[in-house]
Amino acid sequence: MLLLLTERAYGEALFASPPHFLTLEDREEIVFFINEPVVGAIASRTSSGVEVVVPRALVDPTLYTTTFRGDDTATIAGTRVVLAPAARGNAAIRITTSAAPAAVHAYSERDPPRLVIDLIAAPQPTPTPAGRVVARAARSAVRPAPEQAVAPQAATAISRPAVLAALAVTAPSAAPAKNPSAGRAPAPQATPHDGIASAAAESRAPLVAPTAAPPAAASAEGSQARDGRAGPKRACAWRRLGTVACCAPDPGAPAYASRADLAALARALATAADPATLPAIVGDEPAALYLAADRELAVRATSGRVLPAIDLYRRALRGAPKFFDASRARLNIALAYRALGFDAELQGVAQEAVKDPTRPIIDALIGDVARERDAVERARDAYARAAAGDALAVCLATRGRAALVLGTDPPGNASAQVARLPELCPPAILADPETIRVQARQQLADGQPRRALTMLDALRSAPDAPPSGVVLADIAAAAAAAGDDATARARWTELASGGFGARLAARATLGLAQLDVARGDDATGLRRLDGLGSAKALDERRRLATEALTRALRRGADVEAVAIVADQGLAPALLASADQIALARSYRVVGLGVESDAVLRALAERLGKDAPDALWEERGGAVLATNPPQALAVADEWLRTRGNAAPAEATALRARALAALGQGRAAGESADAAAALDPATARTVRLDVARRLRTADPAVALRLARAALDGERSPPLAASDTATALRIVAESAEATGDAPAALAAYRELTERYADQSSAEGAQYRLARLGAGDGGAAARAGYAELARSHDALERRVATAAETYETIVKPFENRRETP
Repeated sequence: MLLLLTERAYGEALFASPPHFLTLEDREEIVFFINEPVVGAIASRTSSGVEVVVPRALVDPTLYTTTFRGDDTATIAGTRVVLAPAARGNAAIRITTSAAPAAVHAYSERDPPRLVIDLIAAPQPTPTPAGRVVARAARSAVRPAPEQAVAPQAATAISRPAVLAALAVTAPSAAPAKNPSAGRAPAPQATPHDGIASAAAESRAPLVAPTAAPPAAASAEGSQARDGRAGPKRACAWRRLGTVACCAPDPGAPAYASRADLAALARALATAADPATLPAIVGDEPAALYLAADRELAVRATSGRVLPAIDLYRRALRGAPKFFDASRARLNIALAYRALGFDAELQGVAQEAVKDPTRPIIDALIGDVARERDAVERARDAYARAAAGDALAVCLATRGRAALVLGTDPPGNASAQVARLPELCPPAILADPETIRVQARQQLADGQPRRALTMLDALRSAPDAPPSGVVLADIAAAAAAAGDDATARARWTELASGGFGARLAARATLGLAQLDVARGDDATGLRRLDGLGSAKALDERRRLATEALTRALRRGADVEAVAIVADQGLAPALLASADQIALARSYRVVGLGVESDAVLRALAERLGKDAPDALWEERGGAVLATNPPQALAVADEWLRTRGNAAPAEATALRARALAALGQGRAAGESADAAAALDPATARTVRLDVARRLRTADPAVALRLARAALDGERSPPLAASDTATALRIVAESAEATGDAPAALAAYRELTERYADQSSAEGAQYRLARLGAGDGGAAARAGYAELARSHDALERRVATAAETYETIVKPFENRRETP
């Protein structure tokens, strides 16, 4: 049976590093770290094992034809893996085992990206009653006295090839027992095949053969500790090895102090000595197995490739599950998985530790991983379980809760939790980089980015501090908050290169985009986010685009605002009401009247009677030029909805709509009413209505324009508006036959506001009106007009002046016969 679970892929996967092998209770796990999750892999059986074909995947040429072995001590038997390119751009993983697996589970994990292949071992046969009696008798015959317990030693003497060979000859009827040990495992009953007889014999020999007794110098207390029946109970001795936290062994424990080499290694591990100087350890007794796993973790912690150490811890737990340090080993497995970010594997350790005193601490680690994956509710639940544990669990839960609050956008205030850390946590955890990062983030939340930056720089520059991407991310955030854009950009750029993983690279890309948008380069910032497909990146893109749109609307950049909405696919309905109204105005300005009306109608339906006055005003203004009756209907509805609380703008809109319809008297009355409600805008309203009426009703236009010029309680008009009002007065007076008023308006316009656009042609109009006086006045007017900047005006003025000089004197003269 082959079962294959797949995940979504984002690009070509690259196999560039050797696989990792983990031996679990019921399966062997092969882990490949890759750059992208894979999808659509196909597993099939071959004559010699299993082949997994991964579509659209590459294999680094340095790994071609290299055979990777699951057991470093094996040369022939055991699990072997070969990576090779396959047809059509695929990659082939060829797996050979000494015994055919019962099933293969191949699945992809996304964070960090990895392909996991589980080789499920064939089930062991159910022993017959007679077989169990024989096995029990054999165990009774060879079981040593408590001070000479050797069962764990015998169990660890079984090599993986031997176990697989034994499994190969059993019948697939019963599942293997959990936590097998030599003291309880029955001897295989089936007769092995000739080809694996020696391996089967090797697998049986340690199960019944008594081995050498422990050293004579070992005390009864030490022998009990090695047997797992006694041992000191102590809290975790927290250590930070590179990027991995762990619990160091107790050098004073009898199980370790009973041998000089074990004691020396335990002391070196407890004092965090240089891994290169750690003495090697040999032996199959429980203390040696557990310390060997500790040593492997210390050696590999700097590189972060700690899966082999996890494998050794699991071997130790299988060999001596009741050893006094089993809880610490299980906790170190959890800490290693937490450093790798392996959520599923960490959950598995928690299930194994249901009755273990370290379970609350593991729950705190589960909360940390969930928090880093933005699974806020899962993190809260995990921290709540951890808070019910011992002092260390409470310390880690409090630290995690503080980080959870500080990780929101914008950051919350976790000062209460951070203030409790000194009383809850031991000095080793207070000096831990994760604790210092939480304290620095609190400083940042308190508005002290410089203090946060100082703490983080010191953490990064510590002599034994390994390169840490999360510290770089915090430094970049603190530098950005402190206004140090150069440092923030440098740190984000370093992370965006991908050297610290895809998650931090995506976060750095977001940070760079935020810096671009903050300095006004919205296009570059949004373009950076094109390649990010995560939900968080999409949310950030939408947020940045919305901020850019708001800034464009505030500064009146109508074309830019409309382009942002179109390019970024923003939904106007998701904007704030004020921004929707401003966007509708921008649509109207650029000529998209249909889109403008759609935005305003949708907003009006949603808000109903709670619609702001700005919405009514924009709705009326949007249709005033093209559909005056509709604008009048909007104004009347606005006045009915607001009643006595209707603002002056509603009456002003009604006046403008009536003026556009040519109803001068009603428009003038509405304009006067609006002016009375809001004297500050009286001049503007009257002038606008007069501009619309100067052709349809020049008499009303003349009155309104004069009122706009003579208003005492209103702020003075701008020069351009004053020139406009004078032009309306002049033209309206001329249309009504009031030549003196027209001459006075034109004269003031040409003398005081000649540089305004409303003064164009005024000089000619003045000359034409002055020509009615004849003689010198007309010639002077035309002479002044002849100096105009307008070529046409100059030609007309020259002709008129010539007429007044040559023709006019003889115009009414009659010759006598």
